[in-house]
Amino acid sequence: MTTLRERPAYHLTRHFFAGLFEMGFLSDVGVDSFKRMIAGCGAAFLAFGLLLVRLFAAKYANLAASHSAEPYRQALLADHAFLLAVPMWIVAIVAVLVSHSLFPDETDFRVLMGLPVTRRQVFGAKLLFVLMSIGRWAETGFALQLTAYFVVSLLASGFSVLAVTAIHGVLVLTAPRGRLLAASAALRSVMMCALVISLAFVARLPAQAAPFADGSWWLSVVPPAWFLGLERWLLGDHRAHLVHLARIAGLAAMLAAALAAGSYILLYRRFDRVMLQQRQERARSSRCFSWRPRSRAIRTRPVFAASRMFTLITLRRSVLHQGILVGLSAAGGGLVVNSLMAADLAGWWAHGGVLQAGLMASVIWAPFALMFVASLAVRLALAVPIEQRANWIFRMTERDAARADQLDAAVHTVRWLGAIIPVALVAPVQWLVLGRDAIAASLVALLCGSLLVEILMKDWARIPFTCSYIPGSGFVPQTILTGLVSFVAFTGAGAGLARLNFTGHPGSLAADAIVCSAVWLLRRRRLNRWKDAPLLFEDQLPTEVNPLRLSVD
Repeated sequence: MTTLRERPAYHLTRHFFAGLFEMGFLSDVGVDSFKRMIAGCGAAFLAFGLLLVRLFAAKYANLAASHSAEPYRQALLADHAFLLAVPMWIVAIVAVLVSHSLFPDETDFRVLMGLPVTRRQVFGAKLLFVLMSIGRWAETGFALQLTAYFVVSLLASGFSVLAVTAIHGVLVLTAPRGRLLAASAALRSVMMCALVISLAFVARLPAQAAPFADGSWWLSVVPPAWFLGLERWLLGDHRAHLVHLARIAGLAAMLAAALAAGSYILLYRRFDRVMLQQRQERARSSRCFSWRPRSRAIRTRPVFAASRMFTLITLRRSVLHQGILVGLSAAGGGLVVNSLMAADLAGWWAHGGVLQAGLMASVIWAPFALMFVASLAVRLALAVPIEQRANWIFRMTERDAARADQLDAAVHTVRWLGAIIPVALVAPVQWLVLGRDAIAASLVALLCGSLLVEILMKDWARIPFTCSYIPGSGFVPQTILTGLVSFVAFTGAGAGLARLNFTGHPGSLAADAIVCSAVWLLRRRRLNRWKDAPLLFEDQLPTEVNPLRLSVD
């Protein structure tokens, strides 16, 4: 009798599940450091979870002491929606991160079809990830200790996985084969961006007690509210708006399951769909999406133009680097959205009236928060290697005369993606609220963004994507604390300087001059350092011995 370990399906399942979380861009030292970083982040999240439990305990202690049961009933609905939304969000994030592995790709087709395994076994092993993801979150029913919450939490988390699978499956079936990889990467980035920004709305759910009790219209477009209605219906609460939400939850779950299953069935019958187009079709697709720097840049600074083109093409094609850039930048967007919602931007825009000080402060602060997070995201994306073993070509062609142009391409990318574009994205909102004063606020934001870029890139010595990377090389709690302090300092100082400028304060010109001088000095130091310091191709831990290089030889 054949044992489980001897069956092809067992080995395929292990292969696919391990491939979901494989990080081939990290060295052995980087993998060990990444594990330590995950442990540190887990400890930080655990501490935050304990704080959240304490806050909820204090909240419900106050509600229990009130003279009426109505506040408790209203808060219960909103908090149940929050408890359902958190696992849904986490499961959806994980599903998006591994969405490229949910369906067989060209590598699976070429390698596995030559082995003694059937097509059914290949698809069955892939499908097990969806089933395991659904079952994994079945243990999250501790909050209410009720069967209804357990069942609905399971259905809600399963819906998250099925929805991501269905969207990706529809894309695989409908996108042109020559552009399937690009479309898949773009969809993954869009879903990641949407989920990270939606975290701001998830965090605000406990404060929406009245809309949940009254059945506001926007609940019909909020998935956690659908499953809240299903939970209340199972518990015998048959209010009209809750029954309506329960029906939406049932229909949405069935639709997601049908689309996911249908995608698998169609791809099972048309496995060649995952194959790319033939060579001429791929070449035509590449020409349509080709990008070339301006001819003037090629003539005057050919090395800079080539390095910039290499950087932008890699960012466009690499799913990993797009995920880092979009995911972290979206976190900054979530902070901005949450701040504008707290300042009631929508209410002021809809009803007009006097501009409140809180809304003005939030709009002024927004570009600095977005720049800080986006600049860090771009720098991190450039530091992660695309294929470390391929950096030999840059080692062989390293020249002192070309080093400054090679490294300046990275600074140029961080400046555009981390400073200029975030300011441009927030500028329309600033113009809507501040009017002409938005011009001064945007100019100050660009000036502070230039200073931030110079600070972040002052020790940069690597060509993008070519150096090994050791994540979490520092103590995680210290890194988190340093990042929070830096974020508060930069956004607070930048917003204060912007307020000084558009209010016409006499000291604003002196402050601007100081910032400009700092940018100039840092840039000059950076360029002088690049003349002597060699390129970096091997990242080092802080505990390793580093030469001081005090000699001039």
